[in-house]
Amino acid sequence: MMFRYIVLFLLPIAIRCENASNSSNTSELHILVISPFQHVLSLFKSDIVDKLMNANHSSSDLPDELHCTIQEIQSSLQQTTLANQRLFNQAALHVSDALESISRMENETTETEILLNELNTTVETAKEDVRLAEIAAKKAVELFSYAIDTYRAIMYRNRYRENDYGGDYQFGRYNGQHHFGGYSGGNRFPFHTGLHSRGTNCHFDVRHDSLYKANAKAMHEADDKLKKQQVQLKNELVKYRSMESQLRNISEQVMELNTTLQEQQTIKIMTEALNEDFQMVANRLKPFSSSSKRLLDVLMYILDYQSIVELFNSAYNKLLTASTIESTDLELSREMMNKTKQKLIYLSAKLPRMRYRRKQFHRLCAHQ
Repeated sequence: MMFRYIVLFLLPIAIRCENASNSSNTSELHILVISPFQHVLSLFKSDIVDKLMNANHSSSDLPDELHCTIQEIQSSLQQTTLANQRLFNQAALHVSDALESISRMENETTETEILLNELNTTVETAKEDVRLAEIAAKKAVELFSYAIDTYRAIMYRNRYRENDYGGDYQFGRYNGQHHFGGYSGGNRFPFHTGLHSRGTNCHFDVRHDSLYKANAKAMHEADDKLKKQQVQLKNELVKYRSMESQLRNISEQVMELNTTLQEQQTIKIMTEALNEDFQMVANRLKPFSSSSKRLLDVLMYILDYQSIVELFNSAYNKLLTASTIESTDLELSREMMNKTKQKLIYLSAKLPRMRYRRKQFHRLCAHQ
């Protein structure tokens, strides 16, 4: 039983640690994946599409700016993809751990409920024992009182039977102190008297009577038993309430674990869905990561709706559907991409550096 109490005490500590880790993972999803990806979309729209659409043939710095933006997008996407994969692996592990913990704690709940029922039976038995002990103690007191009344009647009868008597009899007093009116558990009977008959001292001491002694002993034993039963009931109630509290704690922890499980399943589903889009973008941009590729070729490719932009839109819509980001109008249409590519072709004729190989750009980009 004590081992079970220890296990139940330690479980909430373990769960709190696990919940703290889960909360950290939720924050990491926003910090390492969602926010960086939103930044990539913002860069793509404002620093590539909008700049190209608003540029003219005198924008001499545009090729350098576009070169740095592409580098930043590629670098951010690579880091975001790696972070997303790591969080997916962690979430999958946490989901597995949460399911195992829930199963274990449900078993603990069942076991605790069984123990609680057993303790409840014990408490009810202890209550009945106290009730019976109270009846027995009351009965013992009544029998003892009956014995006193009997001896009192004998004393009065003997007193009036004597023609000549003398003594210090006072019922209920001994040496000037009150003893009767509730048995005090002392060593003397509640009254003491000396009777004188015809000059002879008749001393009657009931303490030596076997019936008195038997009743006094029975009353003591009944009182002791009642006290023991009351202590036993108190101890059983303490154990019952402790187990009841443990059951409530376990139930609360199971609820927390279920909440954690839902959070981790959400993270797992989200990172798994994003991972598919991120990996495809990374694979499609990989051939154009070499510095020997012309800036114009890279731009034409990443502005292609079917090859790249559609994947960006897909990941963006998944985040919107999951309500993990607010709509900031970052989705790009096929029509907009076609117009942007036409403007790029026009600018490439006016800005020769647009056709340079990327290794020819020596400007240090701000993000590096």
